[in-house]
Order: sequence, then structure tokens, then C-alpha cells
Amino acid sequence: MTDKRFNPELAQKLFSDERQKMLRANEIIEAIGVDQNDVIADLGAGNGYFTIPFAKTARHVYAVDIEPKMLALSEDYAKKEKVTNIEYVVSDLLDIQLDSGQADVAFVAFVIHEVEPMKNALEEISRILKPGGKLVLLEWKPEDHPDMGPPSLERIAPDKLQDILQQHGFETTLFYENEKMYGISAHIT
Repeated sequence: MTDKRFNPELAQKLFSDERQKMLRANEIIEAIGVDQNDVIADLGAGNGYFTIPFAKTARHVYAVDIEPKMLALSEDYAKKEKVTNIEYVVSDLLDIQLDSGQADVAFVAFVIHEVEPMKNALEEISRILKPGGKLVLLEWKPEDHPDMGPPSLERIAPDKLQDILQQHGFETTLFYENEKMYGISAHIT
């Protein structure tokens, strides 16, 4: 990982009204096609913005984050929502602390641009996916939006991210897009 990590002191910002209007977790989960039998690895889970909605839909969720403070916030949120099917895992994405073949879906929201080398993270993500599993990435468009997201130099354009994924054996589909962000669904070919 790099020094581009999100500051846990700003975690509440992730639940801002503007972000919730622009980034509707339940709509994205529905677009991904998550069902009650799925096991989700929410990689870079943060304070639970997606983790809790995933847990309300899927069988089990691994909330994986490098920052214990963020996972503690997610756990508090889960208790408030009375969600109990989440396992919290302190881990980076270069050596994910999950057994191989654990997840039907690996979900990485606004984190992959922080990971270096990305190749190693993609290998780890492939390792934890079940055969036929999918990787779902949400990322910022390259335009600079000072009110939200990292500086433009840290962002990855959708076509560039799709190229990187395809170079590592993934078949990709752009499945989500708005003025500030996009989503890619990927399967191992």
C-alpha cells in the first residue's frame, strides 16, 4: 500500500448526504447481482458504507481493511443495524488474510488506485475468489473534484483500468457510471 490511504479521522465524511445521493449502495449491489447465497470480500471496507448493505443481502461478508479504526467503525455500524454475518479482517490487499477460494465477489471501492504494485493485489484478489467469482471495482473518474475523492493524479481512467485488468486475465464490463465515478465488473477468462 502507499501513503495515499484514507484518513480514518475523516470517516464520517463517507456518509455525507451528497455521497449517499451520488453513490447508492443498494443500487450498486443490485447491479452487481449479489444474492443471499453469496460470500462477499469487501476489500478496503472502511467504515462499512458497502459492508452493511452487502451483509443485508449476502450470506457472509468479509470486511477487509488495513486500518483497524475503520473496521471498528464498521463493526459499530453493524451493531446499530443488527447485522451479524460479517467477519472483520485487518489486512492489506497485497497479502489478503483470507484462504484461497473464499469469495463469490471481491468488491474494491475507491481503493485500487492506492495499491502498489497493483499486479500483486490483482493476483491476491484472484486467489481469494471462488472459481467463476467476480471482481467489482469502483473508482474515481480522472477529472479533479476537490469536494470528493483523491487528487486527479491518483485517479485511474476507466479505459486504463480495464486495460490493466485485461492484461491480468480478466474480462471486463463497465457497469456503472456517473459524473464522478465508475464501476467495472470483471471475471477471470
